[in-house]
Amino acid sequence: MLLKQIIWRSWRITSRNEAEKYSPTQLVESFPGFKQNEQLRGQIRHIMGKNTVRFCDCVVKGQLDFLPRMPPSILKRIINFVNAEDIVNLGRSCKSIFEICNSDEVWRAVYCRYHKEPPNKVVRELAEKYGWKRVFFTNKLKLQLQIRRLRLDRGQPAGDEAANDKINNVASGKTPTLMDSQSQHPQKAYLRGFSSLES
Repeated sequence: MLLKQIIWRSWRITSRNEAEKYSPTQLVESFPGFKQNEQLRGQIRHIMGKNTVRFCDCVVKGQLDFLPRMPPSILKRIINFVNAEDIVNLGRSCKSIFEICNSDEVWRAVYCRYHKEPPNKVVRELAEKYGWKRVFFTNKLKLQLQIRRLRLDRGQPAGDEAANDKINNVASGKTPTLMDSQSQHPQKAYLRGFSSLES
């Protein structure tokens, strides 16, 4: 496909003895004429499939979606300017963007952007175990509980008694988390729970 034309070239597969009898064929059509050229559309549909014909129709109409076709490095830079809730929504647009929007690299950058400081060693270990997206969307008390468990697994002190009492209340279900109290709006609850990590 060129800027204003669609070119379709084909070669007939023959034996060596008959190769000289046949030469490659070429069909050239302008964008305005592509919709009416059933011969060209039929060959593309037969060889490449209906999705390719549909893609050509979008290009002819100027409806090409450039976002999924951007290099991942550029797309990640764009995502760095998008808030967390919109990144989740953007990831639902197509498979290729979903993979980028759910990558640890993206969510580590989001975590650092909202916290305004690099993550400490314990948070990095939790991210290696659960992923940066899950760590980002975990509220403060639940994150403390996970840190406590990680420290106990390593044989380290779990922390002060007051903090442990709060954590035990969360573990036993006595204290509702931000997720529970705002279950009707989970994404906003995630973000509000995350913002409490700053305190």
